[in-house]
Amino acid sequence: MREMTITDIQSEELKILKDFHAFCLKKNLTYSLYGGTMIGAIRHQGFIPWDDDLDVAMPRQDYDRFVKEYISDNGYILHSLEYGNSMLAFARICEMKKTLVKQSLPWCEHETGIYIDVFPLDGAPDNPTEAKRFVQQLHQKWMCVKLNRVSLRNMKKYRKQKTKMNILVRKMLFRNPISKRIDWLSRLDNACRAIPFGSTGHFINAAFGEYGVKEYQLTEDFTHTVMKQFEDGEFCVCNGYDRLMRTKYGDYMQMPPENKRLLKHRGSKYYWKEESQ
Repeated sequence: MREMTITDIQSEELKILKDFHAFCLKKNLTYSLYGGTMIGAIRHQGFIPWDDDLDVAMPRQDYDRFVKEYISDNGYILHSLEYGNSMLAFARICEMKKTLVKQSLPWCEHETGIYIDVFPLDGAPDNPTEAKRFVQQLHQKWMCVKLNRVSLRNMKKYRKQKTKMNILVRKMLFRNPISKRIDWLSRLDNACRAIPFGSTGHFINAAFGEYGVKEYQLTEDFTHTVMKQFEDGEFCVCNGYDRLMRTKYGDYMQMPPENKRLLKHRGSKYYWKEESQ
C-alpha cells in the first residue's frame, strides 16, 4: 500500500466534511467546526498546514438526531456508541473503500479509513464549585474509557512502571473483569447526558475529555452559527468562536514554534488501499 501525504489526508477529510455539511443543511441540524479545525478556519481559512485531524461538534439534541438519521450520499460509514461499532463516546464518519488508517490505540474492532470526529456538546452546572466537581468526574470517566483502549502490546509497560498513572491503569485494566471495563463507555455517555444542552448557561465537550475544565464554555457562545471559509468552501462556526478558543487555547492566532508544529495523530499511519492506487 502507498502511504498518504498530509495533502491526501486533508483532501479526503474535506470531502467527508462536505458530505456532513450537506446532510446537516438538509436536515436543519446545528453544528460547528471545532478544536484545531476551528483554529484553522479563523487563522488559515482552511486546515492548519500540519494538521491531520478534522473536528466538528453539535449540541446533544442535534447530535442524537444526526446519529439516528445520517445516511451518506457518498458511501461514508458512521461509527458510534449508539451503533455498537465504536469504543468512543462520540461519533466518527469514515471513508472505508479507498483508505486505511493504522493506529496504535484501537477505537473499534475492525479496520477503518480516513475519518472526521463528531462531538456531542452537553450542559454543565453554572455554579463554579459544582462545575469543577462535575468536570473532574467526567474527566475521570473519560480517562477510564481511554485506558480501556490500551492495546495488549502496550500493557507490559504499565505492569513494570510505577508512576501514579500506571498504578491507575493496573487497577482499571488488570483487576477488573472485562464486563466492568467495557461498561465505562456507557457510564461516561450517561454522565455526559445528565444536563441537557441549553438548560444552563454553560456547556462542555466531555465525550472527548482531554482538555478537562478548558472544555467548560458559555452557552451564549453557541446560540447560533456563522459561515466561515475553510479551504474551498464555507462551513458553520459557532457565534462565540473567539472567546471559546481563547478559553481553551489562549492566543490561538499566534503560530506555535516550529518544533511544536506536529501531526496530532503521530502514532497513526495513513494508506491508500491497493485497489485505489
